[in-house]
Amino acid sequence: MKPLIITLVSLLAVLPSYAQDDEFDYTINEKVLGKNLVTNTNIVGKEYNFNGGIYKTQLDTGKKQILFLLDRGGEKYPTILLFDFTSERIMWTKDGIIGTKYINDLFIENYTRGSICFNRNDGEKRWQTSNKLFYFDTAFAFGVNSAKRMVAVDLNTGKTKWERKVNNNLGWNGIWHVDDDTYVFAADGLYSINIDDGSGWKFDMQTATTDERKRVKIESSTTGIIYGYKGADVYNACSQLIYEKPRMYFASARNLACIDIEGEKIWEDALPDSLMSASVLYKPAQNIYLLNKGYTISDNQKTFVGTPFIASYDKETGKENYLRAIETRSHLQDWLFIKDTLLLLFADTIYKYQLNNGELLACKNVSDSGSETFNTICTPNIFFTGSLDSDYKRISEQDPGAYTITNSSWEVLQFSNDLKNTFFLSAGKFWLNYGGNHVSDFLWNGKQVIVVRHGRKIAELDVSSKSILVGKKLYDVQKDRMNVIDLSDVL
Repeated sequence: MKPLIITLVSLLAVLPSYAQDDEFDYTINEKVLGKNLVTNTNIVGKEYNFNGGIYKTQLDTGKKQILFLLDRGGEKYPTILLFDFTSERIMWTKDGIIGTKYINDLFIENYTRGSICFNRNDGEKRWQTSNKLFYFDTAFAFGVNSAKRMVAVDLNTGKTKWERKVNNNLGWNGIWHVDDDTYVFAADGLYSINIDDGSGWKFDMQTATTDERKRVKIESSTTGIIYGYKGADVYNACSQLIYEKPRMYFASARNLACIDIEGEKIWEDALPDSLMSASVLYKPAQNIYLLNKGYTISDNQKTFVGTPFIASYDKETGKENYLRAIETRSHLQDWLFIKDTLLLLFADTIYKYQLNNGELLACKNVSDSGSETFNTICTPNIFFTGSLDSDYKRISEQDPGAYTITNSSWEVLQFSNDLKNTFFLSAGKFWLNYGGNHVSDFLWNGKQVIVVRHGRKIAELDVSSKSILVGKKLYDVQKDRMNVIDLSDVL
């Protein structure tokens, strides 16, 4: 079996010092971390405490090693260390930065002047480049050089494979792997990139939008006064790319286009730019559907621009079949395409539309459900207890065709196809299935993790919902420690 490389993320915290070993302080303790309810015995695991809060970890199950990125309080830089579980020893440590990227047996750090690559096994520097890298594949990375030209860097040697002039004044808005040797990315237009030599076409489209009120004057020694935008005022305003060989479908801030793999236009249709924001495309059959979200993402924050709407277009000609603006005073929270229907969840209303004609099939106001505001559409992986406290059932068993919603109070509401209330679970009375294996489910209710087999609770665990099962060992990274539990007797 191929070893797994798993990256786990936890929150920032700071630990006090512990017993010292070599040059780094850490402790290893055996600890009761749960109970086996079948044998009525304690589940004992190992708790690893390091002198620093955990930002990020990368677990290598084949080598039984883990790479930590730790904050050490008053230290200028966080610490990267490699820990071996077999020998229970720290293999090496070095200073790092928060934005460390882990790629196979390498880790890469971006600085203001470029990127540095280190070997995972010994922490030694492999190469350094003046290119600042932002997208990583298994063998190469894309980045930008000091001349703001796009480059590809060989991850094994750090050498630049090629460079290409790209206009990214409105930022990088998405990248997609469409063929073995071809990528397409959005940056003030669509670009294709051949990974061997950087060649490719450009298709002109506006992939981002700006706030005209925030436009500022910029003094230039060569061109005089020009106008530009602050970074926070540039917003992603495009869709994902749908690739259905040999065609690609993409929506920008002004157009919906179908192009072929050579970058030639098959058709292009204008979109109402005064309404546009970030969007989502869906193409189940003859038509292609566009959901305009009514918001964009900038610096990981939602900015509400444009107007939510749904629209349908013939995939062969691009002819618009309909466009339905959604009259609402609240913001889109979530959505779900299901075959020929679309469920839209706004903070105050749920809408269900028929996609082939845009007809509104059902509508549910938040006040009619007894909730404050709607929050998210849930997956079927929600469990609840039946008539017996030890009897756990999937909520989808209540009504397989129903929709499951959470509200702002983290209560669960289930609605039938016509959006009538059918089932309700108050906060803390339901369990989320976040993992397991083919016979057991790991469930979490916000406070506790339990193991369920065939609907029956067989174990209780003192771990977080971010714990990951690898084989029969459970790895749990918390704010300031890592727990490892062998669950062979349970599973």
